[in-house]
Amino acid sequence: MSNDTPAVFIAPILAPSFGAWVKVDSGTDPDDLHARGREIVRRFNREYPEDGPAEEYAVVDSEGFAVRLGETADFEYVVWLATLTEEAGDDVDALRAWIENQGAEYTLYDNGKRREVEEVMDSFRDDFLGVYDDVEAYVYQYVEDTGLLDGVSETIKRYFDYKAFARDAELSGDIWTVRVPGGLAIFSNH
Repeated sequence: MSNDTPAVFIAPILAPSFGAWVKVDSGTDPDDLHARGREIVRRFNREYPEDGPAEEYAVVDSEGFAVRLGETADFEYVVWLATLTEEAGDDVDALRAWIENQGAEYTLYDNGKRREVEEVMDSFRDDFLGVYDDVEAYVYQYVEDTGLLDGVSETIKRYFDYKAFARDAELSGDIWTVRVPGGLAIFSNH
């Protein structure tokens, strides 16, 4: 399928290569995914009666989601992840990196209960500082946004070492970074 739209490959568990790609978004009804799974199983049983009967179906592959799906029949979770992916928009690669770094159990769940999409996105946005060419570019923006050098004379400002500030931010653990399409995603550790 190979595009940015979240999609799942639904197939009979008995024959995981026999199935169909189905696009999923926040408006997808999980019951429609179940209906599609039953339809795929019926088609398999008609075309390959000697290999069946297949009864169960599941998602056996996926693409375009903020989180890699394993084999699952939890279609509510699939739609929830599609919604989360939509909410991330252009920042989906950064969201994926954040979830991988922080751990899905920590970012997506609270005491074993799935968190609301808005809650996950709020936590992500609290940590996500943006995508930059490098850490030094982030530091230039940070200094500008915070007014760190406001009120300092131009003569003194010339001596501010952006490169050292960037290095110290990384080495101290104040930020962490990961390469994503488009640049370097930078996250706060606080």
